[in-house]
Amino acid sequence: MWLFLAMGFHALAAQVVLLREMLTVVAGHELTIGMIMASWLTGIFAGAWGATRIRGARETSGEVLCWLLLISPVVSLGLLLGLRHLRAWISLPPGAPIPALGSVMAMVGFLLPQAALVGAMFPLASAQAAWARGRAARAIGQVYFWEAAGSLLGGLALTFLMIPRLHGPGILAWSGMLTGFLAALGIFRLQRSWGAGLGLAGACWGLALAGGLISLLQEWSAQKRWDALHPAMERIATVESPYQVVELGRLEGQFTLFGNNRPLASFPDPVGAAAMVHILMHQEPMPRKLLLVGGGPSSSIALLLEYPVELIQVVELDPVSFQVSSPFLTPELRSALEDPRLKVHHLDARFLMPKIPPGSLDAVVVQMGDPSTALLNRFHTLEFFKAVSRALGPGGLLIHGATGSVHYMGPELEGFLGMIYRSLQEVFQEVRVIPGERTLFLAAKKKGGVSLDPETLANRPSYGERLSKGLFYTWIQPQQVELWEEALSRTQEKPNLDAHPRSIVHFLALWEKLSGSGFGAQALRSLESLPWGWSLGGLVVFFTASLWGRRGFQKNRIPLVALGVTGLTAMAQEMLCLYLYQIVWGYLYSRVGFLVGVFMAGLAAGAMWARGMLGPGKGSSVGSLLAVQGGMSLLCASIPFFWVGKLLSRSTWEAPGLEAQAAVCLWMFLAGVATGASFPLACAVLEKGPGSAVVTAGVASAWDHLGAAAGALLGGVLLLPTLGLAQTGLVLAGLQCTATILLCAYFLAGPSRPG
Repeated sequence: MWLFLAMGFHALAAQVVLLREMLTVVAGHELTIGMIMASWLTGIFAGAWGATRIRGARETSGEVLCWLLLISPVVSLGLLLGLRHLRAWISLPPGAPIPALGSVMAMVGFLLPQAALVGAMFPLASAQAAWARGRAARAIGQVYFWEAAGSLLGGLALTFLMIPRLHGPGILAWSGMLTGFLAALGIFRLQRSWGAGLGLAGACWGLALAGGLISLLQEWSAQKRWDALHPAMERIATVESPYQVVELGRLEGQFTLFGNNRPLASFPDPVGAAAMVHILMHQEPMPRKLLLVGGGPSSSIALLLEYPVELIQVVELDPVSFQVSSPFLTPELRSALEDPRLKVHHLDARFLMPKIPPGSLDAVVVQMGDPSTALLNRFHTLEFFKAVSRALGPGGLLIHGATGSVHYMGPELEGFLGMIYRSLQEVFQEVRVIPGERTLFLAAKKKGGVSLDPETLANRPSYGERLSKGLFYTWIQPQQVELWEEALSRTQEKPNLDAHPRSIVHFLALWEKLSGSGFGAQALRSLESLPWGWSLGGLVVFFTASLWGRRGFQKNRIPLVALGVTGLTAMAQEMLCLYLYQIVWGYLYSRVGFLVGVFMAGLAAGAMWARGMLGPGKGSSVGSLLAVQGGMSLLCASIPFFWVGKLLSRSTWEAPGLEAQAAVCLWMFLAGVATGASFPLACAVLEKGPGSAVVTAGVASAWDHLGAAAGALLGGVLLLPTLGLAQTGLVLAGLQCTATILLCAYFLAGPSRPG
């Protein structure tokens, strides 16, 4: 038991830490999570398949397992440190993003080796359990249950204990220490020398923590990562918050705040903030009550307070951004933050909306980053713009920024900006555009509510320092405004929605184009024309074709194909759940371990139920497997009508309650139960005796994780961002129903040997 718990705990800790680090290094998004999970699961498939090649006595598989438990924590720490050196090993300009192809290669190179070690442990551990218990299927179910329980404990420990208090190397060191001690407890009775060795390894990790070696590795590697990305900038601080890695840098007296390597705010920067502030405050009538969404401790706050405003509310999700910045703020910014007219909220802006009385604001300024993630996309959607409109008074204004250009508009940029423009037009009576490296959209609730005439704005009264009237002619060039508004008004783009985050693909295509990768941009753009019916048909054909081999139709492959399809739909549901959680709550970074842990709890519960069904006199394992597959089909079919429909049907300005959290957890738990029950039941169908445990577990694990890798890739990278949440659920339901029908035919025809 202790040995299998240790395996699950270590596997989840390594997965989550490397995933979080990869998101930081490649400035990742949900498509990155899909690629990361696909790489990880492919590695587990390779490790499980490789373990089936190990032949020999029980002692041989036991020794290999112990070696894996010894070296795996060391490998995971080495890969983490290597990831932080990644940008130093590739040729990239400072601050430039890693292209899509380079990111994929990094994911494969840094995740697959660790995952292969984790994948090889399961068949070897199953062999040890089978030698002790006699029947392979029940032994495999036992290992599956306790490994899932260890992953659940790891998810809870990471979410509530480790991530809020420890950095990445510290988490891996604690995991290595606990893994060593737990594995030593589990194997000491059988192999005392290996038990002593694993215990000694756990003690060494403890000494490294107590002696400060791990802290030194953290500081050294964090500096290496920073130097590769910002070679000319001094790193002031690095803090891992529950939401992101927050870093503060300084260059020639100017500070820049980064979150997961994305710029959050720069200060002091009165020149960069001047255009937006003065154009807004020279509208008629002048806004008196404002809401700033994001931006951190930016210079725009001090500039706005120079005007006779009544109230400025700033909403910033992560309080660490203000805590890290506060010692380095200029006297002007520090004074602005102490101004009684300013109120700072540390919560998600979407959750602040229900607390704002309808019609009480004069202006809302959105200073969030581009929609490269589902978190940021939530501030570029039709639903968010409706929530803003509700909070604004009859003459209210919205200022919204996005990456743009002054002189060039290619198809990628036109599609990206056109989607935001179309979404704003669905809500506001007037939408105006000021092109620039940061394109500004000004939206008003009434016609004529926005003035972009430089002469008119220049002749309105200014406050604070004397403002040169010529600046308005620099900021606003009417010919460019007219040209861009005409181009965007012709766009055929559909609005950007919470349930269908189109802007993520649009922005990534634009980013690839700007980084010089035309192929990556074209590939991303082509995803939008992907019809879900053809997607389902292609998947059905692929899995059906896998039933044929050199000897023709292989009927006994049907349980394996069903297991692979279940792995695919389960992982795709997990990816869909991560998207949905990010859309509704907005802080997935701090909850990845918890959500994965809930899924693992379902795996453990399903495996326990299946073990009971494999007892004497419990009937056919094929029949039980068929019932589980039918249940999984119903769960997939409920996605668009219940889970997605219910969670996104609420008004955008209503904060989700505990019942919504419980619903998401129940969904992941049920998906885990179906997956956890399918695995031992399929192994029972394939079982050929106690000596086959390593082969049976390895082959079943390989199919399961190969399907899961396909689910992460298809669900997280292809289907979700292009088809949306609801249609992706329909594709999964169709695929799972096809597998259930095949298994039903297998059951009715009667297996070639008893199940």
